[in-house]
Amino acid sequence: VRRQGGWPRPPLILALVLGTLIENNFQLTMQLHDGFGWMVQRPIVVGIEIAIAVTIILAARGITRPKSVRASTADGGGPAKSLMSLVLATVLLSAFAWAASVATGFEDTATGQFPIAVLMLAIPLVLLIVIQDTRACFAGIRESGGFLPTIVAASRQWELADSMKFFAYLLATIGIAYVAGQMLALPVFVAIYARRWGSFSWPICLAYASVCFLVILGLYVEVMNLHLYPSLLFG
Repeated sequence: VRRQGGWPRPPLILALVLGTLIENNFQLTMQLHDGFGWMVQRPIVVGIEIAIAVTIILAARGITRPKSVRASTADGGGPAKSLMSLVLATVLLSAFAWAASVATGFEDTATGQFPIAVLMLAIPLVLLIVIQDTRACFAGIRESGGFLPTIVAASRQWELADSMKFFAYLLATIGIAYVAGQMLALPVFVAIYARRWGSFSWPICLAYASVCFLVILGLYVEVMNLHLYPSLLFG
């Protein structure tokens, strides 16, 4: 479903596996340093912030860049991709709006700092996607001669069976993280994803997985001192 809508899948996996971990360590860091001073005093943190800012800017440019409907149709997208993307973006926007209302209602304001900071960036980006996809859908409806023909044509391209396989893969990754820990789950995810959807050879997939393991161990555990979740097997 996400591929048919033009949405990348790796960020979803990473968010599910690392999201709560990052939030908990953010709260811990805020308590230890008594404020946001650590965000500008540590070179590694500043480097990560710059990388995040560049990523957000590039994402916003990609969302707002105009694309003709005919060009989208030629590369296999068109109304089907825009319609699926609109559905996903609308669901995501609704979830973000609900999360914002919950976060602003916390009695302890410190608890809502992390989700509010993330949502302040996420909601405008998703709103841009909704606007762009709505325009593309209306343009596709005009070309297809009506709303019903557009729905019928789109449903043939959504490949729901393949989407269900990915959801099963997603649940398996979460299960590995719960049983064996994130140190194993993320490299396994990288290796299988590179093999299944990237069509790389196994040596290259294992090399990517090894790099992922070293990044987690070296950057997140040793440098940033993030506490990984305990697993059932390794504690």
